[in-house]
Amino acid sequence: MTSMVMPLCMALAFALCLLGGCGSPPQIPHRSHSEAEVKEFAKDMLGRSNLPRDQYEQYKKALSAP
Repeated sequence: MTSMVMPLCMALAFALCLLGGCGSPPQIPHRSHSEAEVKEFAKDMLGRSNLPRDQYEQYKKALSAP
């Protein structure tokens, strides 16, 4: 009896591990960002950049336009 129980337990454990890997991870709901949020992020990144002053002003002006 014991010689049959061990392979059965091993097969069951293998099947559980195999099925456990099939589960999909939880999905994070994605939302689209508003135009104002995108511009604010771009301005923040622009402020952290090491652009020459004239390019910085050009990009800042473009981000300020509607």
